Amino acid sequence: MLKDFEVLAPVGNKESFMSAINCGADALYLGVDVFNARANIANFSLEELGSMLSYAHLFGVKIYLTLNILFYDDEFAQVDKIVSYALENGVDGFIIQDIGLYYYLKNRFPNAPLHASTQMGICNSEGAKFIEKLGFERVVLAREALLGEIARVSQGTKLDIEYFVQGALCVSFSGNCYLSSLLAGCSGNRGKCKQFCRLPFSISNGKEKKEGFLLSAKDFCMSERLVDLAKAGVKSFKIEGRARRATYVGQAVRTYKTIIQNGLKGQKIDRLNLAKVFNRGNFTDGYFSGQNIIYPQTQNHIGVEIGYVKDVKKGKKFNEITIFSTHNLQKGDAIKFFVGEKEVDSMAVHDVKKIGKNLFILTGKALPIKNGKVNLIVDSVQEEEISKIYRKIEVNAHFEAKVGQKAVLTFEANNVSVSVTSDEVCQKALTRGVSEENCQRQFAKLGKTFVLNNIDCEMEDVFIPLGQLNELRRKAEEQLQRKMLEQYNEKNNVKERSYCSQTKILLEDKSSDSCKMFVFDNSQKLVESFNHKDIFVYNPSEYNRDEISSLCKKVDGMIFLSLPVMAREEDIVFLKSIFAQNDNLGLVANNYYALSLLPKEKVIVGSGMNVVNSYAVKFYVEHGYNKIILSPELDQRRVAGSGGKLFAPQKFYPEYMNFAHCPVKEHFAGNCGNCRYTKSIKYNFSGKEFILVRRKMKSCQFVLKGTDLVERKVFANPLIEKFDQG
Repeated sequence: MLKDFEVLAPVGNKESFMSAINCGADALYLGVDVFNARANIANFSLEELGSMLSYAHLFGVKIYLTLNILFYDDEFAQVDKIVSYALENGVDGFIIQDIGLYYYLKNRFPNAPLHASTQMGICNSEGAKFIEKLGFERVVLAREALLGEIARVSQGTKLDIEYFVQGALCVSFSGNCYLSSLLAGCSGNRGKCKQFCRLPFSISNGKEKKEGFLLSAKDFCMSERLVDLAKAGVKSFKIEGRARRATYVGQAVRTYKTIIQNGLKGQKIDRLNLAKVFNRGNFTDGYFSGQNIIYPQTQNHIGVEIGYVKDVKKGKKFNEITIFSTHNLQKGDAIKFFVGEKEVDSMAVHDVKKIGKNLFILTGKALPIKNGKVNLIVDSVQEEEISKIYRKIEVNAHFEAKVGQKAVLTFEANNVSVSVTSDEVCQKALTRGVSEENCQRQFAKLGKTFVLNNIDCEMEDVFIPLGQLNELRRKAEEQLQRKMLEQYNEKNNVKERSYCSQTKILLEDKSSDSCKMFVFDNSQKLVESFNHKDIFVYNPSEYNRDEISSLCKKVDGMIFLSLPVMAREEDIVFLKSIFAQNDNLGLVANNYYALSLLPKEKVIVGSGMNVVNSYAVKFYVEHGYNKIILSPELDQRRVAGSGGKLFAPQKFYPEYMNFAHCPVKEHFAGNCGNCRYTKSIKYNFSGKEFILVRRKMKSCQFVLKGTDLVERKVFANPLIEKFDQG
């Protein structure tokens, strides 16, 4: 049924909060302080969270708290306070990334409702099954998950499925982008991404060179794919944009609610309304219709095209621009000028008149180029319309006032009813008694939450001071609000979910016997260096079945195959066939899908799993994974061994980003039948060079890899074995 679908809205400030609720959001997600993936925006205090939960719940709107970053050991005490407060105030769920945080919460707050963030990178059924067994209620699937993979998750688990339908699209696989972290010390996994991907890059294959915003992805828009998503099993349609304007949030919510009401069928007007509030690159539906996701011309909002510059005239004080357009441009609108697809200027509209199909604009700005394209980037009519939408709860009232009895006022809303009585009995009116009009006028003076729908009065000829009527209204409104919240909390088991275990989680700083780890990209070098006392990892660019089997036969001991961060169903079938042929082949898991492919003693938790705290180590060790490679982002903070073998890369060529799209197709044409990938393809950003590495199983993915060997002076803990990845 259509009512079963949830429109989930982003909230980064109070204005967005109100806009989302007013425009009909079913649920909101937001962050407190800096412990979330949008640490660079205002966010909210704990006190604000409490009042927002109460207000949202009156409308039946859920709030999910984002704790979707990696945490260090010394931050868990503060997280404990946030989670405890949020649960006591009825939060509906926690969106988390860190498996260490999962471990902490499951032990400390065993009934806390947990959602697996898209930062966990769950992209297939195997990964979803793993987190379902841990007790997660919902998964926010990676945007790289195709329809077939979404359907596999739905068919293979009972998890609620949440999927992004609108907003910014990260070019790198979520959770495994280290560009900002390793270049500037500002981790996206800590909510501090510098968005270097939105800046100009160049790419060269040795013959051709392209320049532009080559890693800047278009905005995501699934307005015409909701039927497909629903059939695949998606229940929550998520809008990205906690850093965007309230108007964007309101319009996106309103549009997707309308599409749902129209049987999940999006119209052209829906896409147009979305494009006017924010449109980067004329939208993409991600990886559903090919892989054309990059918009190299600009990384900003480009709006919608409304015409072109027909004439320009320079004046003494003001210049006049003539625009050929059928659009009725208004004062308060804003427009941008383009030559081809390149943005050249923008301006707010103050003085405009329309004659036929010509718009005449006076401006003090420099003149745009004649024949240039004109796009509308702010529609003042749309902005005003969104700002004037208010969502209120209708109240039906019944009022009884009889001589010698106390007056009774009953308020009813959403199947909740309360009655309050006056302090004094009603007196017979000596002159003129209180009228129904008096009662309706006074009882209609409700606050921002409620609106009086109708009132039914049973009154004798009594006198009641207006102050008493107002007091009855205030008491009834207060009790109605309290009872509605109590009903919401009871329905959603708030008391049970807020249970807090007093058991302390003990962290032990110990490790099992040490051993060396060696990582090779070259199979021949691995064979030449092999020593069965050490751990050898093979990290190929192409997963060739025969080559891997031949390598396994050449060594007398275990080899661990490093697996990519993403995998389709066909890739997993392929990998399983390789493991079935080679008893001495283990794996390095860089995503949750890989943890269950082999017996645990054959699995190393890889750096792609982002282990940065002792609770994550404890989780893996207790679940039988005792060999762990720590995150390359981890700073010098101490991590307890807790009985596992801990490894950390000290010298390595960084793998900054992981791409599901094909940059070769994007920038050099060709197709899978005529692959133009070569090992000579390189990106350049501000003088820094990167190599494009293809990782090929049955499907392909790409890695943006550094050309400079990085050496980090980290990990003073003697229990951590440092290794080089050359």
